[in-house]
Amino acid sequence: MPLPKEAKPTDCPKREVLAFRHKPIALRIAPRCCFSPGLISDGKVKVTVSAPKPAKVFFRIPGWSKNTFVDGAKAAPGWFEARVEGEKTFSLAFDMTPVVVDSVNPTTHYTEKDWDVIRWRSGKQMPFEMFRQTPASTIKYGPILLARSKLNGNTDAEMFQSESVVGKHAVCRLSPAKSDKVDFAWNAEIKSDAGTIRTKVCDFASGSDEPSYDDARFFSLFF
Repeated sequence: MPLPKEAKPTDCPKREVLAFRHKPIALRIAPRCCFSPGLISDGKVKVTVSAPKPAKVFFRIPGWSKNTFVDGAKAAPGWFEARVEGEKTFSLAFDMTPVVVDSVNPTTHYTEKDWDVIRWRSGKQMPFEMFRQTPASTIKYGPILLARSKLNGNTDAEMFQSESVVGKHAVCRLSPAKSDKVDFAWNAEIKSDAGTIRTKVCDFASGSDEPSYDDARFFSLFF
């Protein structure tokens, strides 16, 4: 059942878990919870809750998932509440359809004296070249922001010399790829009014884990 509208943040669970792991994880909390792997690969995860005494469990239904199901029933964004006594396994399915997000910013060109640039370069040897000067698109896969990175085998040319798909009605399809350098990798096919781009992508977090301030073109999250 959904959480009542009058519920306050303090009514929500005291422990929150983001189950992005490749392997099953178990939490030694009360009630005990075990999570299956697979959320990032197909949007599905099983949560087994063991509660010696009657307990409430709350599942957050994120806004980025357009169609979310708990045990086969569609759940609205917000919190899904369940009562557990003993052991129960819940099956959750999230909508992981890739979404291409067009950006209209920046609409003006930055200079090295602009406050936004000074702020982010302060105390760092960050080349001015790292600041994008024209609009572009980003791609989200569920809660994950995608990127191209030299860690994942992307070249300078495909990251920075290809034409942006911004404003060209782009759609993206992903197929899993193997990588020992990043946490999650895919082969992407991006179709737009300008044609089709095929490229490797990865999660932004691990694709930028080894930044080099001597290499302003180490990774890019723009398409």
